[in-house]
This record gives sequence, C-alpha cells and structure tokens, in this order.
Amino acid sequence: MHELIVPQRFRARGVAGLRRFGNTGDGALIGKISELVAMRSDGSQVPVELSISTVEIRGSWHAIGIIGSRNCRGRSGRNSACRTAGCTPPRSPR
Repeated sequence: MHELIVPQRFRARGVAGLRRFGNTGDGALIGKISELVAMRSDGSQVPVELSISTVEIRGSWHAIGIIGSRNCRGRSGRNSACRTAGCTPPRSPR
C-alpha cells in the first residue's frame, strides 16, 4: 500500500517509520488524525486525512488505517497538506 499512495519524496521516512512500528507497535502517526499528502494513480497529489490504530495479534503488530479526502478549505483556511500538494482551495459559488 505504501508504494501506491505515498509520494516518492516521503517514502524513505515512511519506510523507517514502518520498520519502527513493526518492532514496537508505536509511531508518529498512531492514534491521531494526521493531514498528509497522498498520490493518485495518475501521480497527482491530493491532501488527505489519515487515522491509524494498532492491534497486536499473536505477537505481531498490525495497523488499521482509515484514509479520507480533505478539501483545501480545512478548519483554518489552507492547511499544510494543501500547501504541500500545491492544490488550490475550491471557490465558493456567488
């Protein structure tokens, strides 16, 4: 999954985080909603919200994630994921 949705410039850091998670069941994105940038199948990028929970099964850590689209309006204007993805907030109809 990681290779499909994580933009190339973030993959090394993501792989390091996955390694740590596999050993400890802990990570920077665990237990909270994070605003990130995901990659579409055409290579374009879109801001998303990602929530990850963990479960230990038979001594191995597993992640359960929920990913959702995030429009660029956000709660406080343009958020950091929107700036990173380079998207423009939608305009309100007049």
